[in-house]
Amino acid sequence: MAGLRTTAIITAFSLTACGQSQAPNAPLEEDGTMMTAAEPYRDFGAWSVHINAQVTNKLSAEIAAQYGIARSNTRAMLNVSVVRDEPVDGSTGMRAAIDVSARNLSGQVRNLTMREIAEGSAIYYIGETAVSNAETLVFTISVTPEGESTQTLRYMQQFFID
Repeated sequence: MAGLRTTAIITAFSLTACGQSQAPNAPLEEDGTMMTAAEPYRDFGAWSVHINAQVTNKLSAEIAAQYGIARSNTRAMLNVSVVRDEPVDGSTGMRAAIDVSARNLSGQVRNLTMREIAEGSAIYYIGETAVSNAETLVFTISVTPEGESTQTLRYMQQFFID
């Protein structure tokens, strides 16, 4: 049952972001840390980081209620998961310290409070923030998995309000 729910969560988080596009021209210097919906993960050898962002009204009412997420077309949710690659069993979620700030193209900065959701071997960190139509956010994400060094990534996403 837990595996089925985990699959439903991953599917909900993954599929609903497909209709969103990233900003065509990043206003930041390119240093190899920028990620987008087109490249939503980064590999660090034995572990990797997977990122997804979407407007929360794209979540089903059931999933939103289950995880205490406010469904709204003016709220965005960032989902971060850290996964250890296991040679025999595939992959396993890793606990990590996750710190996130978001900056829009006008330079306004917001800090996101991330909370952990653990379900079986899957571990997710989610945070929410307000968004406007066609707003592009650049999330700066600091990830420190247990027993590993800190990696800082940036993820850019443009949000559209239906």
